[in-house]
Amino acid sequence: MHCGVPESEARLGADVLIFADESGIDTHGVSNMLRSYVSGYNAKTMNPDPQLKIVKETPSTATIDGDGGLGLMIAPKAMEIAISKAR
Repeated sequence: MHCGVPESEARLGADVLIFADESGIDTHGVSNMLRSYVSGYNAKTMNPDPQLKIVKETPSTATIDGDGGLGLMIAPKAMEIAISKAR
């Protein structure tokens, strides 16, 4: 994909931006955030293909290093870890 974002992650990002627009949250939708994300990737201030790492872990918690990735792409992976720990 353009900017080096894997297709599955780009689709997730697009879904989130569109959902924000459809929900009336223009501040977090396509027209406001897409330019910021593309600029961040082009400026190399955001990692387009981050590798999530657990840096500290207990039976019920985990501290995660998102490797400079976009929060909306890291958060679902972090949530999976949290759900797994809750079970």
